[in-house]
Amino acid sequence: MKTVGTAVSCVKMEVEKCKWKYGKQAPVMFMIDDFANKYMADKLDGDYVGADWGGRCRQPHSLYEFLQKKIFSDFPYVKMTLFLVVGRREAFIANGKPSVSRRIDETPEFADFLREITEDERFEVAYHGYTHGKLQEDYLTQEWITFTSLEEACQTIEKSKKLYHRVTGKKFYGGKYCGYEFNEFSDASISKSGFEWWCRHWDGNIYIHRSAGVENLNIEEFSGCVDIPSTVDGGLLSLLNIQKFISRNYLRAIYYLFKYGLTIERILDRLVQNGMVVNIQEHSSPIREDEKHQSPNVVDDISNIRYILRYLKRYDLWYATGHEIAEYWKTYQNTTVLLDGNWVVVAVEKTELVGKSIWIALRWSNKKESKKGKYLLRSEIGTDIEGTNYNDKIIFEIKLKQNRERFKLISN
Repeated sequence: MKTVGTAVSCVKMEVEKCKWKYGKQAPVMFMIDDFANKYMADKLDGDYVGADWGGRCRQPHSLYEFLQKKIFSDFPYVKMTLFLVVGRREAFIANGKPSVSRRIDETPEFADFLREITEDERFEVAYHGYTHGKLQEDYLTQEWITFTSLEEACQTIEKSKKLYHRVTGKKFYGGKYCGYEFNEFSDASISKSGFEWWCRHWDGNIYIHRSAGVENLNIEEFSGCVDIPSTVDGGLLSLLNIQKFISRNYLRAIYYLFKYGLTIERILDRLVQNGMVVNIQEHSSPIREDEKHQSPNVVDDISNIRYILRYLKRYDLWYATGHEIAEYWKTYQNTTVLLDGNWVVVAVEKTELVGKSIWIALRWSNKKESKKGKYLLRSEIGTDIEGTNYNDKIIFEIKLKQNRERFKLISN
């Protein structure tokens, strides 16, 4: 049934696409690698939080239990992108601390757990290699560096995709280079394998190069694949965390302040205020075979992560997975919104984006004329879309039903 209402002139209005879903200031992506059917196995580590890379599933002291208790219990809106090693995750060193590492299909418990994770809207499981690399002369060489041809890289990816689909019934939308290391075959292997998005670089280093502007942290595209920047080191402590005063990470934070004029707060502010991705980088377990701690890691950094999440509450943010961010970014880049007389016109350049959603904002040219009533957009065929008042704007979600649509603004 059509909602009645009065047509409003668009002459005194401005229209814009919302850069991010729901009209939010910026997206927040929380990524963890490595996620794998692996855990540390000696008696000392068995009951120690942090010994698990995912292989303990939902057991006590597991990574999953830790995330539930320490993050989701207080920040239930957070979403996580887990980078999965599909095969047996290679050790960092031969004959090091004992660990158990298996393919994702080797234990029914992990296969069931993985399927449950893929059905949980809080998570996206993304690709992080088949083994993560190879031990060469007792040193772990990152996986994409080991490929000697494009064919070899694509064959390994295809083997991984098939195994993942057999276990979960799902596909990978995105992924990340192991150790952010790649060679001349790597980018082509990603685009040829049909990935929608990828994390290629540790982009947080741009902050310390003063000649590089903040625009270097924008999302980019390579061969049709969305390159999502990694922007926040979850282990960069806030100087307000005096409990960590005597730690090496606290000294690093002091160094960043005096050397580069940076604090974790300034980094977060700069990203959000420029509408860029707040992409928090973490590892799963601090413990590895060579007895070195992975840095950053979610266990050692948990107090800092909780501080970051509390700090971000001052902003209006969209917590999303890599797939969600990439999908909206592509829609935003390929959509045009304009005013044509008293009509709002929405056009999409790529037919494959029909069915996706774009958020648009209407505002009065003169802010003093801003209205507080309820408004909707009515399409030429009579379909109504309700708007949401947001500060001095009205926000609408437009689900793209065809390549070009026109709407009239209605005061309800």
